[in-house]
Amino acid sequence: MKSRREVIARRRKDGQSATDTTHTKETVSIEGAALKMAIARAPSYRFFWDNDITFQRTQELTTMALGTAGEDQIEIKKTAGGRYHEAFLLKLRDDKFQIEDGLPDQELTRRFDDFLTREAKLPKKLAAKRGQ
Repeated sequence: MKSRREVIARRRKDGQSATDTTHTKETVSIEGAALKMAIARAPSYRFFWDNDITFQRTQELTTMALGTAGEDQIEIKKTAGGRYHEAFLLKLRDDKFQIEDGLPDQELTRRFDDFLTREAKLPKKLAAKRGQ
């Protein structure tokens, strides 16, 4: 029995691309009782399980939304599913982008609130047109 996670881990161990998370050349088979656990651990399944999701049906349209009506904030969780690789983060740091680790939620909320109230940073020509 090989799961996608095991196939990817073996590839990386064998020196293949550390960022390759595809498995098109190998068969993935999960049998019997292991299937139930594999489904429960799957990132796509957990996304719907871990987050509040609502459905609203009208005559013309069904809308699916994340969150619950009436709440001031929404928190969305998405697991990496064991296929995360830090190549993108390392590239951003190599390019001198400032990345802050371990910011508390309260600080992120404060920064987002500040972002919502600040003036837009527009190119000069666009700012001039808006000022007319």
